[in-house]
Amino acid sequence: MSNFTHMGFNDGGCYDSDFVVHAKKYSKAEAVEILKDEYDYNFDDGIYQMNIELTENEIRFLKQYAEVYKQERSIDCTADPIVVVEDIEELIAPDGYGDKVVYVWDDETYYSIENLKKALEDEGFSRNEIAIFCDDLEYYGHCKDREIQKYSIHVTYRPVAYFLTRAEADKYVNYQSHNLRKPRVYTRSCGYANSGDLQCLYKLLLRMGQQLNE
Repeated sequence: MSNFTHMGFNDGGCYDSDFVVHAKKYSKAEAVEILKDEYDYNFDDGIYQMNIELTENEIRFLKQYAEVYKQERSIDCTADPIVVVEDIEELIAPDGYGDKVVYVWDDETYYSIENLKKALEDEGFSRNEIAIFCDDLEYYGHCKDREIQKYSIHVTYRPVAYFLTRAEADKYVNYQSHNLRKPRVYTRSCGYANSGDLQCLYKLLLRMGQQLNE
């Protein structure tokens, strides 16, 4: 465990001019006195100081965040970043105009007609039978009493996990590899002109990590 003093924000930052203490609303002056007396807050010229006890794991994450921040931004060139692990998702195109064509047989997906032909050959089907199957697939979109289906699909990526650093996202891809198909680590921006809570708080964490690394 470690003690850490973090510098908070004045009224132009994250806090309102009123505070809620013990589920009651007080004026700022009243709240300041309560926080001073009961919670060891220190207030100096509108800057709030708070003593926090950090675990070793929290210290490690904070220090790592500050250590890798600049280097990771040189990779993704993204302002106000949030790092996302995304995995591939394939959706059937109802209109038939997708990104690629796949063939499904016996719960297996084949991404080319040649791979399907090879699987049929391995199951003992003759060249003539395979040729008929391929003709039916081209014309009808299915063959062999609908056991083999042809689909047009859209390929997209869906988010599965979020991180402050690419370092932790890369670790996630490794230890969750058995649950992922074709994952990628992608950095997204929190949004244009977004002055909400997320940027405010992750910049606070960045400053905490920088102070721990001094």
